[in-house]
Amino acid sequence: MTKNGGEGQYNNKSDQVKRFSASRKKYKKRRDAILVGSILVFVCIVAVLCLNVLLKVSEIRVENEAIRYTDDQIVTASGIRAEDGLLAINKKSVCAHIEKQLPYIGEARISIRLPDTVVISVAYTQAKLCIAETDGYVLMDRTGKVLQTGVAVPGDYIAEVTGATLTRAVPGEKAEFAEEKMFGYITGLSQAFEEHGIAGVTAYDFTKTADVVVEINYNTDVKLGSISKAVNNLKFGKEVIDRTLTQSRGSTSKIVIDLTDGDRAYVRTQEDIDAAAEAASNAARGETETALSPETKPDEPSSIGENTTAAPAPETTAAPAEDSPAEDAQETGADSVG
Repeated sequence: MTKNGGEGQYNNKSDQVKRFSASRKKYKKRRDAILVGSILVFVCIVAVLCLNVLLKVSEIRVENEAIRYTDDQIVTASGIRAEDGLLAINKKSVCAHIEKQLPYIGEARISIRLPDTVVISVAYTQAKLCIAETDGYVLMDRTGKVLQTGVAVPGDYIAEVTGATLTRAVPGEKAEFAEEKMFGYITGLSQAFEEHGIAGVTAYDFTKTADVVVEINYNTDVKLGSISKAVNNLKFGKEVIDRTLTQSRGSTSKIVIDLTDGDRAYVRTQEDIDAAAEAASNAARGETETALSPETKPDEPSSIGENTTAAPAPETTAAPAEDSPAEDAQETGADSVG
């Protein structure tokens, strides 16, 4: 019994030693890995610092269509200067600064070409929207970025937005509106028209968010219904809009495309709509006048109803007339026959 117990204790101690040894080996491997990783990180940091000291900007190239800004204006807006550390340039920050300082640049890109060159590429944006303010028009692109303020005449085919109140308009920044979600409504619908390839939008009317109207080519109104359904209704009516714009090209008549139902489209001229409205108004006015006519008094005949009695015509007295020759002739003839 004692012998077996001793063997059991020996085995337990042996297992403990093995587990301790395995644990120690894992710890040593983990420690070695951390040490190696730390050394590598340190070496990389030193290398970057050395390269940043050695690699300096000596040339700045601008890929620019020169539509509105010169190369010098773009370089100045970037803030990059000769002898700056090439690898220390924050590309995202530089691009954002260019796009803000020069609002008509819609997108700026920075690339580095070793050993010493920075390339700035820019793409321009266009004014697509405008809002009338007391000191002139505010111009924006389709993303809602403010491009210019105080513009006297916005230009052709820059869609005027009505029914929206600007609270902040700073060139290079996004416009801000008093109405909740108005920014999303305007930019969303503007981008939807562009995505569907429908060009020539000249006005967006958000005066009634339950009845949004978009004008195209100055002579076609598209009624999209509620703002929450406007984009879907536009998608449904795209073919009708395209066909109508093609057929009405050169027409001077105002055309209305009604897509408010969402599953049905109506195309009519404004003249027809006005005529129908006038006819309905006249009919309603006639019924109103009839309903509001004075009640019939007992001693006065009424002009309405089943018991209508015409008022007696005034008596007239005619002056006695002389016998006509025809009557004389008839009397003479009668005498001769007798």
